[in-house]
Amino acid sequence: MAEQQALISTEGGRVGLARSRSDVQGDQNASKKQKLDKNWVHKQTTEQNGQQICNHCRENVSNSNVTRRKEHLLDCKSFLGSQEAERAAGSDPKLKEAVEKYRY
Repeated sequence: MAEQQALISTEGGRVGLARSRSDVQGDQNASKKQKLDKNWVHKQTTEQNGQQICNHCRENVSNSNVTRRKEHLLDCKSFLGSQEAERAAGSDPKLKEAVEKYRY
């Protein structure tokens, strides 16, 4: 594979080399890593009649405070036992710990 490079200039008049993204990453498998779901908290609730409702236990959760919503999900037995929790556990260490604690 031919290395793609181009000269780029900066505001100070200096010139540098720009390389393609794959060359910077170095490993072809780096771009094939499993994508982590950073929005897992938002996906576990739905809005109903102006309130956020947990998709798993159907309790009202905070509309505006994402931290409280996340705390609810970390304690929600219905969520912790679900496949959604298993999938999202890779993106959040606290969730992974809560899921493991729920199992045992």
